[in-house]
Amino acid sequence: MGYPWRVTLEELREILTDPIGTADPGPEALARAVNDAAVLATAAFHRGEAAARLHAERVLHVIQVHSHFAPPMQGVPAIYWGVLLRGKLTAELKAPADWPELTDRIDDLDAVELKRRLERAVELHGGHNHPFLDDVADRSNERALRVFCKNWYGSCQGFSHQLIQMVQRTSGAVRRSVAENVSDEFSGVGHDELRMRFIESVGFRYDAQVAATDPERVPESYALMSYRTGICLLQDTAFALGSFYTTEANWPTECKRMLRGLEARGCSARDLEYWSEHAHADEHHAAEWLTVLLEAATTRGQRERVLTGALVQLHTRRRMYDSMQAQSRVPA
Repeated sequence: MGYPWRVTLEELREILTDPIGTADPGPEALARAVNDAAVLATAAFHRGEAAARLHAERVLHVIQVHSHFAPPMQGVPAIYWGVLLRGKLTAELKAPADWPELTDRIDDLDAVELKRRLERAVELHGGHNHPFLDDVADRSNERALRVFCKNWYGSCQGFSHQLIQMVQRTSGAVRRSVAENVSDEFSGVGHDELRMRFIESVGFRYDAQVAATDPERVPESYALMSYRTGICLLQDTAFALGSFYTTEANWPTECKRMLRGLEARGCSARDLEYWSEHAHADEHHAAEWLTVLLEAATTRGQRERVLTGALVQLHTRRRMYDSMQAQSRVPA
């Protein structure tokens, strides 16, 4: 089945070169964009059609990179941005992963049970225990390392921008905690620079323009990035608090596992600084996130939304690793 929608990545890039959208597309073009975006969102996120999902995530990727993860000013991209992100979030947040131990009676959580489920979710379903990490550590498997670098680095794009969006939507202790995380992203050698140093040390370069159509990029790596963007723009930050908690709580264990594998590959301490730093620093972040979100989520509804956001993030990351592993085993 061919694409039933009209927008192309090249057209979006051309429109986005006009900084504030001074070239008025006119009401007919805007109406077509609304209809096209709605058709694409339904096919991609509610019916789960693979071709539609890939195209939708690539559209979101191009818009986010050009607009620095904020809503674009140009009319047609703004329509696609809003309709696709809303379609994505309504589909994903309504149906978190089917993990009965964690999702049964989700509407009846107290703080103690929320804490137990969050910690158990990371233990069972964090990326730290995914078998693809063994492939990445295998010195003979260059394809797995290449696929990992492209997709992992791409999925990290916008992380600090998304945290800043949360700072704008929080207050009190929550705002202070999120702001501290933003500050850590830029302290010393910035985390973006450390990530780039690592992938370049193993022979890869990342170009956001090429990444939009790279056949080795899996849809789920775009999806993880756009999921974070979407939840951080919501006025209700409960989904984002849960999501960032499971991100931070998983990451030290995953970094330690990656560090062992990459050291065995012969990577230098300087090149592995990102992994060694995060193998320990995020333990503090995770504990702080948990304390803050438990204090902030004072109603059953808020606690339900925290857990849902946490589970969707874990599920999206695991799907990304599943797809990365499958992609790395496709004959080149």
